[in-house]
Amino acid sequence: MKKFKLFVLGAATLALLLLQIACSSSTTVSAPQSSGIVPVTPGNALLFSVLGEQARTVNGMAIEISVKFDEPFGIYDFGGTRRIYSGSNGLFSFEPPPSNTPATMFFRVVTLAGGVSDTLAINSIEYWEAIVATEADFVGVHQFDFSKTGQTTNLKLIVVNIRPGSELNSINLSSDGFISVAILATPSFDPASLNRSSLTLEGAAARIKSRSSNIGTFDDVDGDGDLDLVVQFPTADLELTEADTEAVLEATTLDGVLIQGVDAIIVVP
Repeated sequence: MKKFKLFVLGAATLALLLLQIACSSSTTVSAPQSSGIVPVTPGNALLFSVLGEQARTVNGMAIEISVKFDEPFGIYDFGGTRRIYSGSNGLFSFEPPPSNTPATMFFRVVTLAGGVSDTLAINSIEYWEAIVATEADFVGVHQFDFSKTGQTTNLKLIVVNIRPGSELNSINLSSDGFISVAILATPSFDPASLNRSSLTLEGAAARIKSRSSNIGTFDDVDGDGDLDLVVQFPTADLELTEADTEAVLEATTLDGVLIQGVDAIIVVP
């Protein structure tokens, strides 16, 4: 089961775990099927779980979802709203666009009092690339913000490989060394487009080479003929605990787009 962790930040200290995904990475139909807000169907739909800080179901929040397909599939554009009540256990589901049909998915949160969060935008092709490639339980994180009504947060999901060549991806928090992360090139992403000075892995900034002042090196890590970017991060600066099972890499592109990549890890004392 894959997850996409979204958090909602309210006017006070409200923080909601919003989205849990259970999806099939083998979905490859040639044209959009009937998409929209549907009953919970584990295995091929996005399962939304809305919980508050105390892991209690949130009452009254509405999740607004819309999908805009690239042409020639624009006739399939749709939108819908689901309100969360305690009787529903905070669960509902949403069928995403097929894995080979380009579209943009939009999500935002609305309160009973009329508060509206920023809008999260995710490209469906990038979403499926991340889902298929990662062994982590989730593929991204977002915090909705009610002070940014009308603003859109474009989140580009990428594929990363923590400790390339290692199957366990173990991280020893007592180490004073470095963790290597490969940022993989895909059909929808070129690592050369990154603002490398913005790279972080769980709070740790990327290592800058003392002699060249460069961040990272390019190499074909996965043998597909494309150049991937390999970056190192100081282990001592990672904001991880022994309970963590994934690590999130974040950065921006040279034109300011937020990117995220997630990989599974094992934290050892």
